[in-house]
Amino acid sequence: MIKKFFIAVLLFFIIVNSFSFKSSHHSTNKEIKQHRYSNKGLHITSKGTIKALAVFIQFLNDSTHPESSEWPINRSPVFLNTYLDSAENQFSAPWSFSDYFKKMSFDSLRIIGKSYFYITRYNEKYYRDTLRLGNSEYGEVNKEALKSLDSLIDFSLYDNWTFKSNSHIDTSDGKVDLIIFLYRNSKYPPGEAAQGIAVAGYGKDLILDKKIIKFGFPGSGITNSGGWQGMKGTLRSMKHEFGHLLFGAGHPAYFNAGSKGQILFLGIWGIMPIPGFCANAYEKERLGWIKLTDVKKNGSFNLPDFAATGTALRIPVKGRRNEVYILENHQQISIYDSEIDRDGGKGLMIYKVIGSGNHPVYHVQAADGKFDWINYWTHHPWSADSLDSLPVYTRLSSNKNGYSIRDWIPHNKPNYLNGKFQIFLMDDDGPGGKPFYVYEGWKGDGKAAFNFDGTEIFAPWTNPGTDYNSNLSIVLREQKNTSIKVECFVEEITLTENTVFPPGELEFSNNVVIPEGTTLTISEKTLLNFKNGSSLIVKGKLVDNRKFE
Repeated sequence: MIKKFFIAVLLFFIIVNSFSFKSSHHSTNKEIKQHRYSNKGLHITSKGTIKALAVFIQFLNDSTHPESSEWPINRSPVFLNTYLDSAENQFSAPWSFSDYFKKMSFDSLRIIGKSYFYITRYNEKYYRDTLRLGNSEYGEVNKEALKSLDSLIDFSLYDNWTFKSNSHIDTSDGKVDLIIFLYRNSKYPPGEAAQGIAVAGYGKDLILDKKIIKFGFPGSGITNSGGWQGMKGTLRSMKHEFGHLLFGAGHPAYFNAGSKGQILFLGIWGIMPIPGFCANAYEKERLGWIKLTDVKKNGSFNLPDFAATGTALRIPVKGRRNEVYILENHQQISIYDSEIDRDGGKGLMIYKVIGSGNHPVYHVQAADGKFDWINYWTHHPWSADSLDSLPVYTRLSSNKNGYSIRDWIPHNKPNYLNGKFQIFLMDDDGPGGKPFYVYEGWKGDGKAAFNFDGTEIFAPWTNPGTDYNSNLSIVLREQKNTSIKVECFVEEITLTENTVFPPGELEFSNNVVIPEGTTLTISEKTLLNFKNGSSLIVKGKLVDNRKFE
């Protein structure tokens, strides 16, 4: 995606927030203790303290977004001194890079450091067009900024780790650990969308203070733009780009997205997915921040708020390798939990994870169910495509085998857009009805959570429901304050021979399975009472002699 480029020699002009020059010596008498951390951060540690640099860059003559109070034109951003904590134990500013990873990791990962402000020597057009750097401009500008700031920064202070795949040691390896570059605005990375890339740039590495600043991936830096939107406005992308250092190249996928599955606008929250902030339980366990509770037997479980405690359940899908359901209670106590579901939906969120690597397939089980859909076509609002380039969806009747509002939904042009698309535009009345409106269904509809105001049971017969072959039932029992008590049924009664249920009332608290090759006969006056979300699961033959009026 990024073209390699030749290095251009650039002059510079700088504005910095600090006038303290770097130390004349780099050594310290403090004894260095080495620790090999048990974590799965792929290219960077997920535990311990990372001392990082943040460099905030504005192009010369940038006049975009004069209304921004977060980063006024020709001035340093207002969050210059709060973006990174200066010490491990200080109070962290909400929405700062330090605060986010401290909260997500439950203090396992601390990112501290110092920030600098820089205005480029030339305007953006000069780098892109005159120097012919195009979308590679950011890499050369990043190098220009670091060289300009060299007299103020002791780069040796930012080499404290030796990063090896999934096993990291807190001792110097001659390379700077982490530099965060954030542009006020730029064409690439696109600043209007606050996007980024998980490198400082490409081409030759930079050496300052005898320390290597590694370019390429994995390297010493990540780059983002859109700083005019402030810390919150850029955090979605910044966490994602740092996530590439934690999880590697590539992206997670959504279960029915097909070849378009390597996308960012997933209907799931996390570090790697863009829409929500809160890291999901699968990510957190892979990074060593929490330990999931595995449900292997029937039982009751108390789930406090996930963002506050990291408590979550994992339930294997029987008969499916590397498929699990994960249960998280989201009460939106944390600011980073605020966009799990649109319009403040609170409760038990259930999603399936398919795969066991750093980038699995996710599928949120939206509590308000699955539906049939129809669509017509309209012009894409932000492109020059034809008038029929974007589907407009209308929700029809409930269908357990249909699609939720977070899913990729098939449309009526199977050879276009992979034959399916996310709900971006909706029209409640369908063709010829009301004008369509922007909806962005992957953000949810405020009804995705299981709670006592909506759906309380997740079972094979409900919509949404568990896989029929999983025989899993989940029932909400009670809620006290922000904690939810759930009962999970994962065990079953399997008939081992042809069986007749005699007349009278029969009560079951577990699923009853009729396997293939086996027949269950229910007598005429038999009353079956399935409790606690259990059910009769028919894979073989059922002869029901009861008469219903």
